[in-house]
Amino acid sequence: MLDVILKRFDTPDETRVFEKGKFEIVRIGGITVGRASYEPGWKWSEHVGKPLGQTHCQVEHVGMVVSGCATAAMADGTVYAVALGGSTAKRTQAANQAAQGNAGSGAAVTSSVTTITVEAQASHQPSFIIL
Repeated sequence: MLDVILKRFDTPDETRVFEKGKFEIVRIGGITVGRASYEPGWKWSEHVGKPLGQTHCQVEHVGMVVSGCATAAMADGTVYAVALGGSTAKRTQAANQAAQGNAGSGAAVTSSVTTITVEAQASHQPSFIIL
């Protein structure tokens, strides 16, 4: 029998707050789901990367924009627009990009309203352990 697990972003497992935004996280089984809210004017390079001393995001993203719009700029200069209406964005793993010399990306909100995205990431933990 399958267990049903219900979780809401109203009571996330974790909230990460940063300048001009926040990231609410819920964990369901081996999946982590996050809802990010970015205020107008938010830029990854300025509001997340700069405090960390990084120029580009090294995290793989699979998600959907549910409000507003933004851009994702790759280190090779390619820029992708992601917008309201079910648009999805998936970025090649940072390790694959690093091998090609194009590690990371940057993003920026391009709308006058708060941009909200929902993203999912599978756990990288092994499903079994050999002793």
